[in-house]
Amino acid sequence: MVKDSNDPKTLWKCLHSLNPKVKNTPFELATEDNNTTKSKKCIADTFNNFFTSCAEKLREQGNYTPVNKADFSNLSKFVKNKLHKHENFSIPPVNMNELFNELAKLDINKASGMNEQNVDEIEIPGPPEIKEFTDNILTSPILIFDLETTGLQRTSDIIQIAAFSQNNKFSSYIMPNRAISNGASEVTKISVIGSQMYYNLQAVPSKLQNEAFTDFNDFVKSFLVKPLLVGHNIKCYDCHVLYNSLRFHNMWNDFASNISGFLDTLELFKLLYPKRPSYSQTALVHELLANYPKEFSLQQDNLQSFTDATFSKAISRTLALKAARSNLRLEHFNIAVNGLDGLKSVLSKLTYEGIVRVTTNKKAIIKIFDFLTRES
Repeated sequence: MVKDSNDPKTLWKCLHSLNPKVKNTPFELATEDNNTTKSKKCIADTFNNFFTSCAEKLREQGNYTPVNKADFSNLSKFVKNKLHKHENFSIPPVNMNELFNELAKLDINKASGMNEQNVDEIEIPGPPEIKEFTDNILTSPILIFDLETTGLQRTSDIIQIAAFSQNNKFSSYIMPNRAISNGASEVTKISVIGSQMYYNLQAVPSKLQNEAFTDFNDFVKSFLVKPLLVGHNIKCYDCHVLYNSLRFHNMWNDFASNISGFLDTLELFKLLYPKRPSYSQTALVHELLANYPKEFSLQQDNLQSFTDATFSKAISRTLALKAARSNLRLEHFNIAVNGLDGLKSVLSKLTYEGIVRVTTNKKAIIKIFDFLTRES
């Protein structure tokens, strides 16, 4: 015991051997309404929710016991009662530097106490498949979605959800319960200072997790036909993060019943274009859209013309992008300004597909008009 007391794995094995498990079946759990349940799922969910939230609750309470004041007498007494008289046991003191040094050595993909054999045998399950489709998945409306998160783990918090279909769009910043990693903040340009979220150092409105996920679920429900959620490399990451987040808030079953499924474009491109050196979005755009650089460059130039207007919040980036894709530049707006009605006629004109060219929203049009006429 003395020899191995510095090895956590061996220490816990010794402790478990001294206190063998007693099988009491069936297990029962007391519920909040003073009843009991034997449901394994209910018991598992209760323990799951407790252990995934206890650290956050302790942090909020702010009641911590300093290491130098921690009382290990009960544990020592228990162990000594289990040992023979000639055996000794002690828990070596640990300072904070030693603790953080040990934590830094841990593999974030392994649970503490697992050996190599355990890790090889364990596979992280994916979201449950939707086995029955009430709608024909081939005719389902496509809903492209993307997530921004606090890190690269599948249990990371979602800090933004964005979704786009032909006639609908959704976007929401979500206040996380954990810190955003430096790497994630550098890539997403999203940060949190105090209780305020920022995108590219500009303050943005945000919602709490439960409210944001409820709004996203309601957005999905608004489709007349259950949409097909599409994204790149979502099978390995986004689907897992979305599933874990919705399940934690007891929304997954309701959400899953309102979609027709998921489609990973990474898998689709691998099927359609096998043996490519790279399937990253950048590589695919560069190789497959090589014949359309002029059109893409033109749209980028059009969008650049709206820089001052978007910075002044006279026009949203979404409307600026829509205008740029419709071959409009800010100077075209200036030409169109012959009173408010002239600008409105250009922005609200219908395309050949019967879609509004930019917007019919009166407030949005007035904001653009005020920006264009501010110096006149």
